[in-house]
Amino acid sequence: MPTEVKTYIQEKMTGTFGQYVSFDSNNNAELRNSPDSVILLVYAPSRSTVTITDGATTLPSVTLGNTQTSFSVNIPHSGEWYLRCTLSGNTTSTSILISSSGVYTVSLSFTTATINVTTAVGYTIKCTNNIITFTDNSQDGSATFTVTSLGEWDIIVTSGSTTTQKSVYVSQANQIINITIIPGEINPVLENNSWATIRAVVNSGNVPDTWAIGDSKEIVLNGSVGLKTFNNQIVKAVIIGKDHNGLETNGASNIHFMIELDDHLAFVDSDLIYNVPKNISSSYNNQKGFYNCTTKYDGDVAQSVNPSYSSSRINKYLLPELYNALPNELKEVLKPVKKWSAKRTIEKDETPVTAINYNQYYLFIPSLTEVIGTTSGFLSNYQTQYSYFETSSNRIKYKDTSTSTPCKWLVRDCLNVRWDISTTHTHPEGYGYLANISTTGTQETPTNYYNSQSDNNLQTTSLGFVPCFAIY
Repeated sequence: MPTEVKTYIQEKMTGTFGQYVSFDSNNNAELRNSPDSVILLVYAPSRSTVTITDGATTLPSVTLGNTQTSFSVNIPHSGEWYLRCTLSGNTTSTSILISSSGVYTVSLSFTTATINVTTAVGYTIKCTNNIITFTDNSQDGSATFTVTSLGEWDIIVTSGSTTTQKSVYVSQANQIINITIIPGEINPVLENNSWATIRAVVNSGNVPDTWAIGDSKEIVLNGSVGLKTFNNQIVKAVIIGKDHNGLETNGASNIHFMIELDDHLAFVDSDLIYNVPKNISSSYNNQKGFYNCTTKYDGDVAQSVNPSYSSSRINKYLLPELYNALPNELKEVLKPVKKWSAKRTIEKDETPVTAINYNQYYLFIPSLTEVIGTTSGFLSNYQTQYSYFETSSNRIKYKDTSTSTPCKWLVRDCLNVRWDISTTHTHPEGYGYLANISTTGTQETPTNYYNSQSDNNLQTTSLGFVPCFAIY
C-alpha cells in the first residue's frame, strides 16, 4: 500500500478536507495535516548528495552540480523531516519541523567535532543523532567519534540486555567533548562493583567517598608465582591512594591498590627463606623464590654496572608471573603506571652515585618515599607518600605462614651496590640490593647479604613484597 493515501480516502476516513492518513514502516496509521504549499530551500556543498525523509516518506535524492550550492523541493506534508548530506565519504545531517504552509530554509555543512567516550570494558558504543549512526564494536572501554553535524548526539553503550544512554550537544566546529558513561548501578561498597565499573567510575572523576582509603576488593589468583602455586587463592586489593601523584598517570584521576594475601600479610615464601645455601651458586642466582629479590646486574666486569629496580628479580620474574595469575576481568582494565626509582651507578673501584630511573609497570612495589614519606635523597620531588601509609601501623607487614610474625618487606629503591671480583663468590660483577621496610615499619637499608660465605642474614630474614597497581 502506498505510504500516502489520496484525497478520496482521506475525506472518507477523516471527514476533514486537507487531512490524510499515512502508514509508517510498521503499517501503523497516522493522521497528518497537509499544508497548502510547502517549499524547502536547501543549501548544501556543491557535488554533495542530499536525501530527505520523515521516516515514512523518502523524497528522491538530489546531487548538486560542480557550482551548485542550493536547490528547492516541495514537501508533501507536515512533520519532522531529516536531511542527510554526503560528500567524498563524509556525512552530515540536520532536521527541520514543518508545521504549516510556506517557505522553509535549511543549511547543511560539514562541521568536524570529536566525541571521546569512556565506559566499562565489554560494551558496544554507539553515537547517533537519529540520522547518522557510528558504532564502535571493540568493547575495550573507550571510543572516539568524529561527527560532522552540530546538534544533539546520543551516546549508547550496550552489553547483552544492559543499555545506558547519555546525550551531548555539539555547538561549534572543532569542539572536543569527553563523556564517561557508567553502565548499571554504582554500589557504594567497593567489593560489590566489577573492575570494569570501578575503572569507569574512576575515569568519570566522581569516585564515591564510600570507596575509602583502606577499603578492599577480593581478587582470585590462579597460577604459579616464583615457587608458589595459587589455586583459587582469594587475596585482597586494598585502596592505598586516590588521585595519587598525577605525574604517574598523566594527570588522570586514579585509584592505587595494594595486593595482600590477607590483612597486612605480605607475599613471603618462608619455606624457601630457610633453605638458602650459604655458598651462592649460579643455580641459586636463577631461582625466582620470594627470597631472591636483589638487583643483581649480570654484566661484564669491564663494563659499567647500573643496578636498578627494573633489573631486579622481583620485577623481571615475580611480578610478571603474578600479573598472569590475576583474573582476566582485572587485567583488562589495568594500564601501566610511570614509576621513579633510586638508581645507583658504579664503575669498578669507584663510589656509587645515586641517579634517577623511571619506567612503566602494570604491577610494582612501592618506594621508600611512597611508604615512609619525604626521605632525603630518595626522589621526593617525583614521589609522594600513599595516604594509606600515613598511618604507621599500616607499614608493618606479616608473614603469610606465621601471621603474627612481622617480616621485612622490599621497596623498589636500589641503595647498596657492590663490585665483587673475589674468588670466594660466584659474582664476578657488580650488583645491588633493594631497600626494605623493617619489622617495625621503618626504613631499613640492607646490609650486603652476600658479603661473605659465613653471612647468615639471608637465612634468617624473611623478605616479603607487597605488589601494587593503579586503575585510571
